[in-house]
Amino acid sequence: MPEKNLVPTTTRAASDIFFSADWETGSYLAKIPTGRIAARTSTDVLNYLNKVKEHEALGNEAWRKNVLHMAGGEDKAQQAQFLAYMNKYKKRVEAPLFGGKVVRTITRTLEGDYQRFPVFVNIAAELNAGLSLITYFGHGSPTVFDLNVGNPNDPVNNYNNKGKYPVFIINGCAAGQAFSASPNSVGEVWTLAPERGAIGFLADSDFGYEHQLDYYCDNLYKALFNDPAWYGKPIPVVFREVARQVLEQFPGDPHAVSLAMNTIWQGDPTLSLYAPDKPDYATDDTRLEVAPVTGQTKVQATSSSFLLKIGASNLGKLTRDSLHISITREYPSANGRANDVITRVFRPLSRDSVLTVEIANTGNVFGQNRFTVLLDYPGKVDELNEGNNQASLTYNFLQGGVTLLSPIEFAIVPSNSVHLVAQNNDPLAAPRAFEFELDTVPTFNSPAVQRTSVTASVAPEWRPTLSGSAKDSVVYYWRLRFKDPQGDETQEWAVSSFRVIENSPQGWSQSHYGQFARNDAQGLRVIAPASEWKFEEIKKTLTLKTGGGGSTTGNGITFKSIFGIQVGDEPTYNANCGTNQANILIAIFNPTTLERVMDIAGGPYLQCGKDPDMYYHFGDVNTTARRTQLTTFLNNIPEGYYVAAVSLNRVKFSTFPATLKAAFATVGSALIDNLQDSDPFVLLGQKGLAAGKAQEIMADLTSATPRYDQVITLSAPIKTLGTSGVLTSTRIGPAQDWGTLFHEISTTATGTYTLKVLGVNAEGASQVLYEKVQGKQFNLSEVSAKDYPYLQLELQVQDEQSRKAPQLKQWLVTYQGFPEGLVRRDLATAGSYEAATLEKQAASGSITVPVVFQNVSTLDFSDKVKAVATVRNGNTVSPEVTLTSPRILKADSTVTYLFKLDVAGLTGATSVHVDVNPKLLPELYYFNNQLDLTFNAADKNLPPTLDVAFDGQHILNGDIVSPSPIITAVLHDEDKVRAVKDPNNFQLLLTRPGGTVAERIDMNSPAVTFRTDAAKGTAQVEYRPEKLADGVYKLQVQGTDVNGTQAAVERYEVSFEVINASTITNIYPYPNPVTNKTRFVFTMTGAELPRDMKIQIMTLTGKVVREIMMAELGPLHIGNNISQFAWDGTDEFGDRLANGTYLYRVIMDQPGQFERRRTAGDKAFKKDWGKLVLLR
Repeated sequence: MPEKNLVPTTTRAASDIFFSADWETGSYLAKIPTGRIAARTSTDVLNYLNKVKEHEALGNEAWRKNVLHMAGGEDKAQQAQFLAYMNKYKKRVEAPLFGGKVVRTITRTLEGDYQRFPVFVNIAAELNAGLSLITYFGHGSPTVFDLNVGNPNDPVNNYNNKGKYPVFIINGCAAGQAFSASPNSVGEVWTLAPERGAIGFLADSDFGYEHQLDYYCDNLYKALFNDPAWYGKPIPVVFREVARQVLEQFPGDPHAVSLAMNTIWQGDPTLSLYAPDKPDYATDDTRLEVAPVTGQTKVQATSSSFLLKIGASNLGKLTRDSLHISITREYPSANGRANDVITRVFRPLSRDSVLTVEIANTGNVFGQNRFTVLLDYPGKVDELNEGNNQASLTYNFLQGGVTLLSPIEFAIVPSNSVHLVAQNNDPLAAPRAFEFELDTVPTFNSPAVQRTSVTASVAPEWRPTLSGSAKDSVVYYWRLRFKDPQGDETQEWAVSSFRVIENSPQGWSQSHYGQFARNDAQGLRVIAPASEWKFEEIKKTLTLKTGGGGSTTGNGITFKSIFGIQVGDEPTYNANCGTNQANILIAIFNPTTLERVMDIAGGPYLQCGKDPDMYYHFGDVNTTARRTQLTTFLNNIPEGYYVAAVSLNRVKFSTFPATLKAAFATVGSALIDNLQDSDPFVLLGQKGLAAGKAQEIMADLTSATPRYDQVITLSAPIKTLGTSGVLTSTRIGPAQDWGTLFHEISTTATGTYTLKVLGVNAEGASQVLYEKVQGKQFNLSEVSAKDYPYLQLELQVQDEQSRKAPQLKQWLVTYQGFPEGLVRRDLATAGSYEAATLEKQAASGSITVPVVFQNVSTLDFSDKVKAVATVRNGNTVSPEVTLTSPRILKADSTVTYLFKLDVAGLTGATSVHVDVNPKLLPELYYFNNQLDLTFNAADKNLPPTLDVAFDGQHILNGDIVSPSPIITAVLHDEDKVRAVKDPNNFQLLLTRPGGTVAERIDMNSPAVTFRTDAAKGTAQVEYRPEKLADGVYKLQVQGTDVNGTQAAVERYEVSFEVINASTITNIYPYPNPVTNKTRFVFTMTGAELPRDMKIQIMTLTGKVVREIMMAELGPLHIGNNISQFAWDGTDEFGDRLANGTYLYRVIMDQPGQFERRRTAGDKAFKKDWGKLVLLR
């Protein structure tokens, strides 16, 4: 065709590689990457060019890793074989480097020849969502395969994949044959389709054989997806390499040559499959979930552990790199805990994964915890996008029990009017009994103790009359518990305290031993009831061990190296301590320092050991001189000093004079009077103890072992008071502004103290702000409460000489604190939150949720308080609805928010989440500001019904209609709340005579009129096409409601005929003979109805007995008519006519307006007269 400018192909089976391959010399590989655009018009070229521009502008969209597989086969064996091939290729897709996902594998199950029994499949869902590749393996031809996906241009298929164009790889015969004048091949249709279809089509134009095609396709997938040398290269370049491998695998095989030479690439020769060059890890907030461990049903603060599930993807290249993630867990600031950071390592991340981390719950986790997940937190992997690696989730860890809300612990209450408020930690609890107690001592047993019981569900509260109302600066303790614990609840009290100081600024104070005991003390302790501070005791453990001196037949030397006096875990050294004699080994310790004393008066005495573990010993105490020296030694030990003594070898205690025994009694010994020769003996006493008060051991007289052979051990501590200590207060705050620090501390003449102020930031990290507070009153107003919402006080005390601890009488910090509010479910209208109530309301399309929020503190909120509500249904979250309190919420007051939430169209499990003050204003706690409701929205979303009429008439296939019909489609929906407001909820497809592709009617065109009636639940379109030409048409109609639910799975479909010529058939009475009544049936064509006509009935003699006028017949229309009027066999006057045969004819006022339309029934007429029989 000379008017065409086309590139011809070559050879019997078409080949484009033929142009550049040296096939004459036996080389069948293209020297130039070659692609063909099988365009027939300039428009085809522009359409493809625009698609290439869109394709090249794409980024790292997730759908680009999606692949669709199709497996054909003409019998069960082939179908199984081809499916196995596809499953093998699937592993290539999912492996590195591509790491993609085969989103669907379609198989043919029908047996038989594909041309006689083609199978059509619709891939709209996958195609419109986005596919990078579609691969087919099966029988084929240029236009028909085992599995056929249809024409992308046909609206019937609903293929709308603009900007998401896949590549086709077809393994089958002749699919690449794109060189016939008509019809267009599958590859041509898909690559040239404007704004839809495919971007490339790779297929053989000749015969294909499954074993070679499998080898070829497997290696093609390997090169495209897994081989670094070919990953990301243009498809024709990769094909050339795979063709080389095929020719090597099948040398001299003409079919292999055909596969290499005759495979046609329809597309841009530089086009590559999606092949990102770096990984791209991605997650977001919606992909994090807290879930219970196996065997648990919910996650609470008391759960020993829980699961954090992290949805994560790799939108880029799949490498062998492990994925390192970090999880930062932030605790409520009131818990006083620093953040935890958990790290884990996972195997390489492919397309979409859920990473599960089990996290332990330890310590106080109660309240809102925030988890922040960071993928590749060390930054080890170079990514395409580093900005999508982080996600956060807030989870409220609740627990059984109660929380004391107001006054906060250690609060300063400026008046005797106090409002005690607590909270049941179970926000869904039914009303139950609570017990309150109030007293001025932490033991709650003073004469002033007050007790009461209250019934509440959410917030038990009490306004007691303070017994100390006549006194200022009184500390009160209060506590609360469940009266009747249930389940895993305990009867333990939640305890707090406050201090009443009339007209004082609010703040924090400790001035009573029960309050001081809540601090962290090191080296100090407070003694009740006088709140006296003492240094902690210092202890040294002494272990004394020895054995008896043996029987009289022995030499009396029984000493062993393990015998002696050991201090703590220090080794003993006593080899130079006269261990080969009858001896007494003694160590003396200063009661104040617990240091050894080696300067006892009355000496010199024998000393031994190794510094600093030195001992006294006395040589052979079986001699009088040594016994006298031992007596002198014991009598010269200073009062209160510790004495540790052990006997060595065979000591003849019977020779000890009374004066020596009396000397032992001065250190507390009583056993000295009971000892026999060769007995083992150890003693730990103190000078000045009464006899019998020392700790001492001798032989066990009940033992079967002779007393002189027994080994004895005594282990006991010696004690003294320390010289220093540190007291760190509980955290003070949170504060909006800091005021003044007051403190009162007394010391002895030798005692000293240092008071420090520490700032604590929101993350729990502390820093010293003031190293040494000067003066009893110290200004803190310069401390930034924004930087340091909490403070701590650190008191360091010491007294090296008297060891009497400085006495802390009180410390007090004034500050502006935070208010505290909570959602009061119990104050809402009864039944408001019941599922049945919400479900009933939901039927109307909206629900009303009242939310009562109470400020239970003594502080006003700083501004009006906002509340935010969301509705979740499955994965759908509604837009936020925000309400604001009409005024600033004052102390001890409430506000009610009335949310009206749209739930129209929601079905199934639905939840409502309300968050009052979602961290917009300062507040003490946030965990109790939430309201969560659930209900089941009834599934009333029945499919709508669709009614289609032509000129007001329902027609059947083949019926005749007007050339300019009014086509009406009416959608009826039971949802009277949400009306269909968009004409595009209708879809009209018109296939014209001789056409194969339907035309989508533009629902916004002037030819379409749209109306809706929400009250009736109807929507309607009227389509008035321009005058239609003669021929048979097909109309397809579909309608959807506001949820997108179709009226039917299949479109309404009807064929109709248009005849522009004005014709009319003979009119037939039906039934005939007439036994009761008869109507008149006829067909009209053309664009106009008759202006006037009548049916004239007469006897056989020609007498007119009845004329039926056109107005009597009822509404007439172009097409088949059956009159509304039914003739009952009466004459003009209503009299019944006799049975018999009558004649009738039709008379029109314009006889030439309508031509006679001939039908098979015309033989019953003669010269336009018909017969009618009455038979009653």
